[in-house]
Amino acid sequence: MSKRINCVACHSGPLFSDSQFHNTGMHVNLDLSPHADPTELGRFAGLQSVLSDQEGTTGEFNVNSEYSDNTGTGFLDGLAPVESDKGKWRTKELRQVGPTAPYMHTGQMPTLMDVIEFYDRGGDPPGSFIGTKSPLMHKLRLSLQEKQDLIAFLHTLTGDPLPDRLTKDTSKP
Repeated sequence: MSKRINCVACHSGPLFSDSQFHNTGMHVNLDLSPHADPTELGRFAGLQSVLSDQEGTTGEFNVNSEYSDNTGTGFLDGLAPVESDKGKWRTKELRQVGPTAPYMHTGQMPTLMDVIEFYDRGGDPPGSFIGTKSPLMHKLRLSLQEKQDLIAFLHTLTGDPLPDRLTKDTSKP
């Protein structure tokens, strides 16, 4: 809950995720993750696919398609890929994170300590990744004890799944 570290800006709520998209400024390291795509655009490309009506895209079966049972949901209203979406990925839920290595969308970080070291240095240098790093990313300057405490905390989030009633957004009718 530290204001200096501010993890809760993105990792909040019962699942420890704001379910939003952020660019953490991660360079895709093909030595660590040889099957990753360093040109992958994240949310930008995902939105293009979801909003497309071209055969073979996920959009072919989106809520507005001819195959939808309810085209009036409005789920896709106002969505459009914009430049600032490049390199953004949805915030990972932290529940059950301990046993789910490797980490990050590329799988290039084998341990939680690797993830914490990445966030501690404030991501990778500008120009080494796609898009613009979120202003929420900054050097944390954690001590070794703080890093170890954080890993211990993350392991406490592993257990029985939460009941559905605890993961529903009650702010909306």
